[in-house]
Amino acid sequence: IAFAGNAGAEDLVVGVAAPLSGPSAILGKQVEAGAGLAAEANGAEIKTLDDACTADGGVAAARDFAAAKVDVVVGFLCTEAIEAALPILKEAGIPVITVGVRTESLTD
Repeated sequence: IAFAGNAGAEDLVVGVAAPLSGPSAILGKQVEAGAGLAAEANGAEIKTLDDACTADGGVAAARDFAAAKVDVVVGFLCTEAIEAALPILKEAGIPVITVGVRTESLTD
């Protein structure tokens, strides 16, 4: 995540959705670590949530991000989680940057 040129990066709250439990947790921890380093380097704040690579986890994370009024969400390594989260985040006006999902339902 690069915040170059973003005035007020210290006020930016970045939601990080990653599988922090279950079989994909090792990948989720890497996403969390990378986002944390980028946020620290740019003075931004992060809010990390476990999406568990499931639809239920994606919905729960999206609702929590919307309630927290994060500025942007990054992460979502699994299709099930992001597909379930996107309608909630769209309604809240929160942009999403996925780091690994390449399913046609999202890219077309």
